[in-house]
Amino acid sequence: MNKHKHTEGPWITGTHGSHGEIPIREKNGYLIATVWEDDSNNETADAELIAAAPELLEALREIRKGQGRYSQDQLEHASNTIEDMKEIADKAISLATGRE
Repeated sequence: MNKHKHTEGPWITGTHGSHGEIPIREKNGYLIATVWEDDSNNETADAELIAAAPELLEALREIRKGQGRYSQDQLEHASNTIEDMKEIADKAISLATGRE
């Protein structure tokens, strides 16, 4: 049973179609969304951002937990937690911007 209220990731962007559309599909190939070409020329970036949605949500959930490499020293713990959150956020940002 799917624990999510959305289609489980990963979501994958396809190649531009004959009408300028970019399909976004889940791992079994089912269509999630379609981004259409327009005058902004942002359709590839938009499709990558939409496709990254499951991973972005998971990154936010991980950050929200507030867990990291724990230490007895509060300052070290805070520093480690911040670094862990940055790493999670950087991975999600890279995925969402197509720089994975």
